[in-house]
Amino acid sequence: MTTPVSVLLIDDSSEDRQLYRRFLEQSSTNYIVHEAADGASGLEAVARLQPDCVLLDLRLNGESGYEVLHTLVEQNRRPTLPVIMLTGATWKALEAGARSLGASGYLVKGTIDAPGLDREIRSAMLPAMTTERPDTGRRAEHQ
Repeated sequence: MTTPVSVLLIDDSSEDRQLYRRFLEQSSTNYIVHEAADGASGLEAVARLQPDCVLLDLRLNGESGYEVLHTLVEQNRRPTLPVIMLTGATWKALEAGARSLGASGYLVKGTIDAPGLDREIRSAMLPAMTTERPDTGRRAEHQ
């Protein structure tokens, strides 16, 4: 049995959240999926839940995913928290901007499938797997 991986989905589209949840449930990885429909509730959920990974929509209703990402990076006590940006846009400048703000990954909506999402999360989490978690003082161990 593998250690569960806690993922927080922050996306204003309930259809997209439902799709990504279904993808994660299809994975052989034991994901625990939490959801937030906007940036404010997403930031609160990160503080409360301490997820292992965040999937963050770039364009939230009335908010910028960039702003939420910036706040996550600034306020998070775990600098290795992987944040994967989700967007419908394929512009390389958007990806570069997200990565420069601290995003661990970048996925284009409509091109994501279940195995690809699982791979991206696992890849983004690699640095965190060998880094001590400040909230526990122990190493994060995910299979």
